[in-house]
Amino acid sequence: MKKTILTSLLLFAISICNANQSFLTKEDPDKIDLEKGHPGKESEHERTFYALDAYLYKATSIVEVELFNIGTATVTITNSYGDIVCSTSANTSLPVVLSLAIPSEGDTYFIEISSASWYARGFFNL
Repeated sequence: MKKTILTSLLLFAISICNANQSFLTKEDPDKIDLEKGHPGKESEHERTFYALDAYLYKATSIVEVELFNIGTATVTITNSYGDIVCSTSANTSLPVVLSLAIPSEGDTYFIEISSASWYARGFFNL
């Protein structure tokens, strides 16, 4: 009985150590600096909450784009030659996170996010 309890406690301790190690080694993303724009002018009372951000995970070549309340948005990533590397669209009436895998490395990439009411553009290097 004591051996079973001791073995269970040991296995539990090992699992906690493994969980903490994977948590500590998780990569922190780099925020992609986006130039944001919005056609037309709004009064202070017409402003609404929105999300329009992008993050790069260099180790996995993943770009995550967080969008909310900007209408139907299109995200396009091109390489330095102007070739479209990935492109997708999403309805942003609810918060959405798009994960885009960049198929190659060693280049400068340009990201453009556009909708009827917002646009943003920026670049990143892999």
